[in-house]
Amino acid sequence: MRLKKRSWKQRPTALKTDAAALTHTTENRIGIFGGSFDPPHIGHLIVAQTAISDLNLKKVLFIPAAQPPHKPGRRLANAKQRLEMVNEAIANNACFEASHLEIDRQGVSYSIDTIKWIQQSEEYAGSKLFLIIGADNFLTFRSWRAPDEILRLCQLAVYPRVEHEIKKRHFEEIAPAVILNAPRIEISSSHIRASVQAGKSIKYLVPQPVEEIIVSSRLYLDDEPVR
Repeated sequence: MRLKKRSWKQRPTALKTDAAALTHTTENRIGIFGGSFDPPHIGHLIVAQTAISDLNLKKVLFIPAAQPPHKPGRRLANAKQRLEMVNEAIANNACFEASHLEIDRQGVSYSIDTIKWIQQSEEYAGSKLFLIIGADNFLTFRSWRAPDEILRLCQLAVYPRVEHEIKKRHFEEIAPAVILNAPRIEISSSHIRASVQAGKSIKYLVPQPVEEIIVSSRLYLDDEPVR
């Protein structure tokens, strides 16, 4: 689908938000952290905990996608396995919670649909929502479904990635955002899948219970090239 061209001048002034200025508040603040989590790894946990600290969040919702829109056609571990791995990965942190919202909804998982559901739910009505995304996804945010509506409903919280530098002009061209003070730990789910497929250790890349599920379920051992 082609996106309609739109002049940047039509958007409100977009500036980087200082995370430190957001820590003193009485609002009910919720982080939304979506992705395939195939598998979840320690990088995900570090980012989520940084968001808790930087943004004074009450909790972070980990929401495994049924089918990520930016990964069409890639075969995922089944939804039950990915949700189980997320639950095990976050079990020791009371501020982390797994949600099966997108898995239950099935089909392609668009962030705007998830944000609307959370905002309209009784549990999170009136909460301040933060959508946690990587710098790579931030740089392509304008290609997402309903980006302006996402910005109306929540604030972007972006974690850094080594190969995706965010410049000052991006806050004007793309969207306002909070930059999380997270360490740049370049661990990726694709690297973990490739390591498993190659028979290499993934110890310390994922929480031990996640490693145990991968081993016992023989995940990522098929012959399909890892992407």
